[in-house]
Amino acid sequence: MSFWETGCYTAHLSPNATTSISPVAAMVQWKKPSVGRYKCNVYTAFSSSFNRTGIVICIRDEEGTFVLAKMVSFPCLHQVAVGEAIGLFKALEWLNDMSFDNVDFELDSKVTCDAFLSRRDDISEFGHVIASCKALFFAFFTNSRI
Repeated sequence: MSFWETGCYTAHLSPNATTSISPVAAMVQWKKPSVGRYKCNVYTAFSSSFNRTGIVICIRDEEGTFVLAKMVSFPCLHQVAVGEAIGLFKALEWLNDMSFDNVDFELDSKVTCDAFLSRRDDISEFGHVIASCKALFFAFFTNSRI
């Protein structure tokens, strides 16, 4: 199941708007989580024309059945890496509030995933958000993975 088939994303485009999906993105297939686990997909979008950063979080169960979704929108345009990291933080925060565990978090940002798995300190804004993600993840998600 592709990003567009998850049922968690709806776009409202103006008549003059154009979209494209790269050939690589079109080949990516969504995979169900293992038995007894949830999958949390986090998508971040950026609109310079509306000066907004949007985050979509979608939870599916082991059968691939939709469980929950949430959208968060910020009235500012974040740097891409920062926005992607904020998306992970918002997903962690939301699922922690609902006491979820056994979650496979899946992001489309290799930079965010690599930074989360890295042991290096980063004093940038991006590094601060990643550090907040790590603190939340390691404190409350004992049987989950990024």
